Amino acid sequence: MVVDNGAADIAGAIMLDDSSNVAIVNNTIADNVSTASSENSQIGVPHSAGLASEANDPRFQAMLPAGSPDFSDPVALFNNIFWNNNAFTLDQFGPGATLVNQGFIDFEIHGMTNNADTFTPRFSDLTNGQILGPDGVQRPVPANQGNQSGDPNFVTPFVLELGVTGSRLDPQQAAVTITGADPPVGLTGDYHLTPPAGIAANASSPVVDRGARCSNTAFPPTAGALLACTGGGIQAPSGTPPVNQGDYDGQYRPQLRTIRARTPWDLGADELAGVPVPGFGP
Repeated sequence: MVVDNGAADIAGAIMLDDSSNVAIVNNTIADNVSTASSENSQIGVPHSAGLASEANDPRFQAMLPAGSPDFSDPVALFNNIFWNNNAFTLDQFGPGATLVNQGFIDFEIHGMTNNADTFTPRFSDLTNGQILGPDGVQRPVPANQGNQSGDPNFVTPFVLELGVTGSRLDPQQAAVTITGADPPVGLTGDYHLTPPAGIAANASSPVVDRGARCSNTAFPPTAGALLACTGGGIQAPSGTPPVNQGDYDGQYRPQLRTIRARTPWDLGADELAGVPVPGFGP
């Protein structure tokens, strides 16, 4: 099992392949791009720039317990930020190719026969709440999971600048490269959260005090939302490293800034300073 509260992945999508026990918790996955320009891509067929999964290899599937998902479906997917992960395609694979913007695709299930296969993100901030299915159609992720959509207010987000040239190995084959970033000066992006100004701003923020303690916390959260996880629930990062797991900077989680005491975790990799909520073990 992987419980990762790392920073934003900038180059491209996270691809889950033949994985049966992955937890993605309190991650910031933002401003990635995909270009559908690999040798097995198809013209005009976009792919996720956030989180993608494909059908399990039959040999791997045979090793799993009966009834297991036949694709890499995370056992926990909550308290995350999936924001502005932009998918592109090439209009051709030869000289003179240009990129076509296909919009934001945070999630994708690929290579399955069941078009209803999906991820179930929970208590997360999502660009549009859509997942690209095996048939190339975007559908809403499961509803009533505590998700929402709103600008996370990163300190200095940036947009990758891409160029299309001939491949070094085959000049007649188009290749996409990263040529820069906007803004171009200073550090290449700062994905810490900008503290909202004032109590009212804290209350309306889409990522402050919106995260749950457990992967299976009920929505809406009940009076027992902060009790120890049961029923196979996986706990969000809590405390301070190295004894426990804090945020990306090693700061204490959770810290409360609003009256939402049942969901005191901030979404994503960064936890803003507030009133530490004690009593959470590993």
